[in-house]
Amino acid sequence: MVPGAESLWEGAVLVEEGAWVYESALCNEYLEEKYPTPALAPQEPGAKAQMRLWVEWCNSQFVPSVISLRYEGRKPAAERSQEKISHNKDKLRTLLARLEERLQSRDYLMDDYSVADIAFTPFLAMCEGVGVDLGAFPRTAQWAERLKRRESFEEVKIGLGA
Repeated sequence: MVPGAESLWEGAVLVEEGAWVYESALCNEYLEEKYPTPALAPQEPGAKAQMRLWVEWCNSQFVPSVISLRYEGRKPAAERSQEKISHNKDKLRTLLARLEERLQSRDYLMDDYSVADIAFTPFLAMCEGVGVDLGAFPRTAQWAERLKRRESFEEVKIGLGA
């Protein structure tokens, strides 16, 4: 365990054989390296770096807008900031357009299902619940449906309170 790390994080933690990991992207990468079958990351360094960039982009760009919309939606209607809601929906439309472009010629972000797709899964699943329609982004909507049809999605649904 990392000394003093207990005070850094009170959420989900992966602890295995002395490894202490928090933050979902790092947990996913740790699990991919520890259990490489089935492969969930490209082996070629450039492609692996690109996959990591998609994960970082998800966490730094996509997630904050989805979470902000979710928090605003939990407030009483009179307390919701329509400015924040509009700003985050506009931002998500821009981000979804980029995903749409990426998915024009592939079924998954890295061609094969990968840690990058895993990073997006719970937040794509939240989009409908926060009023973000994927209808204008057909390839992205199809990708989201492929992700939801995966057996592993049942565990994501539990985490979303389904």
